[in-house]
Amino acid sequence: MVDGLDSSKTGEEVAGRYRVLVENANDGMIIVDPESGRITFANPALAKIFGYAITELEGLSVFDLHFPEDHPKAKAVLDRCLRGDVVAEQLPAKKKDGERIWVEIKPALAQLEGRKIALSIVRDITQSVELAEELRASEQKYRDLVENAFDIINSVDAEGNILEANQRMTEVLGYSHAQVTHMNVRDFVAPEYLEGLPQHVRNTLAEGLEAGFICDWITRDGRRLPVEINSTAGPGELSRVLVTRCIIRDISERRRLEERLVREGKLNAVSEAAAQFGHSFNNLLTQISLRAGLIEMLPADSEEVTSHAKGILSVVEDAATIARRLQTLAQQSLAERVPMDINRLVLDTIEMARPLWHAALETDRPHIEVVTHLDATAPIQGDPVTLREALLNLIYNSVDAMPQGGAITIKTEQQEGNILLSVSDSGTGMDEETKRHLFEPFFTTKAEGLGRGLGLVTAYRAISHHDGGIEVDSVLGKGTTFRITLPSSDPNK
Repeated sequence: MVDGLDSSKTGEEVAGRYRVLVENANDGMIIVDPESGRITFANPALAKIFGYAITELEGLSVFDLHFPEDHPKAKAVLDRCLRGDVVAEQLPAKKKDGERIWVEIKPALAQLEGRKIALSIVRDITQSVELAEELRASEQKYRDLVENAFDIINSVDAEGNILEANQRMTEVLGYSHAQVTHMNVRDFVAPEYLEGLPQHVRNTLAEGLEAGFICDWITRDGRRLPVEINSTAGPGELSRVLVTRCIIRDISERRRLEERLVREGKLNAVSEAAAQFGHSFNNLLTQISLRAGLIEMLPADSEEVTSHAKGILSVVEDAATIARRLQTLAQQSLAERVPMDINRLVLDTIEMARPLWHAALETDRPHIEVVTHLDATAPIQGDPVTLREALLNLIYNSVDAMPQGGAITIKTEQQEGNILLSVSDSGTGMDEETKRHLFEPFFTTKAEGLGRGLGLVTAYRAISHHDGGIEVDSVLGKGTTFRITLPSSDPNK
């Protein structure tokens, strides 16, 4: 039989053993009169926890070991103990010197010498509580950092299921957090990139790190968003399954800049070639024109000679027009800039383009409506002729995009130090491939002979020379919007 349970031991021996246990226990032990709340016994460990001598503790109220604001909590624990409930509570407590600590209290109702007592084990858990609080604070700081990050942050399993996503991802895609975390990457990655995506995930899980995967996402409203994905692999919540943690950056602006640099490079190359070609071509045209003129003036043996001569002159005139356009494209400077009202420019340009409406109405094409929303704006410094030509090209482009008729909406608005001019149509729209080549010289979707592909290039170059920018939003079958940004001459607006 175990000595501690041997009934043959005398009461004095058992009491002695219990005294040794209590006196040398690491946890505090306390006996409280449940009626008055007075402390009738405390062991050395309890005295050490609270910084009192044992003789100081005995006679104090148990509420003296708590701050006044915590007395209701302490009383609730004592009341539950008196009801016979099994209690285990964590409470703030007060040491003799006023230091705030945390204790875990496990009181129990017992009988001693015929009267009820509240016997409790008390453990100092201050360090554990502080560590837990630090951990919570650290987790909150990390969560705040993730949630407020400018970049998209998420976790994905090996099958591509989204396990977690920050607020930025929901904002970018246009779905709620609950919707995003029930999606697979295949639900929003553009189809042409799906083939390469599994390899990116496999590389990440195998190597632990994979950077620089670039693809397009499709947002809820159908927009394409170019992104760069950098991934690391790590254990999931159960520490058994590897997941991919990704930081995804919206590279729309970078792609726009890259495309602009490519376009500028092409424009510069074409401009230099156009200048040289235009000069040489005009010299050749002059000689052809002179020879054709002589043929026309010579006595003709037949009408065929005169007919051929007139045909040469007609071709020469067409070629001269092309040469002039190439030379215009090659010009590197503008006329002197003057203060101008962008709204006045819009109204004047619409009047210039009005014959185009009349021509459309004379055909079988349904009606084309022009709507303007012109806000009060600051003046700009510019060349009215060049800007008017740019706007005309955009309007012509919109008319051509609406063979079934529709509406063209032109807006202006002040945006800090810039003027925003937009031209929208309800026409056929463009696919991604067309948009990528839109501002390239000689690119056109019109049938052969109906367009030379210089109108939008001319508009792009005019806006660039005004230190502005031009962007296009278009969805196939849903229309197109060109947005032009021009610097205001008033920096305070």
